[in-house]
Amino acid sequence: MDKRAQNTKPNEADDAPDEADQAQAKALDAAVAQAIAACDGDLTAAIRALVVANTFLTDQNAVLSQELDYAWRWISPGFTRSTRKRRMKSGEAE
Repeated sequence: MDKRAQNTKPNEADDAPDEADQAQAKALDAAVAQAIAACDGDLTAAIRALVVANTFLTDQNAVLSQELDYAWRWISPGFTRSTRKRRMKSGEAE
């Protein structure tokens, strides 16, 4: 049985996530109201603007990920301190 189901007495630790969830919900409601207000109350325009912004950010994320992949391919292996290389012992032939 889950410990939460057994505990019938609420404590302060249980209240903390609820307060954080409420704060996030209030922040989300404020952001929604701000987006609708920016579009003069037109819900369709607000949704359209958010979809366009989301598409832009998704495309930008893809471009930056490709650039980062390219950089990692060309970065010096010595700089990344590769663990695949084995140290030579003194007196050992190359």
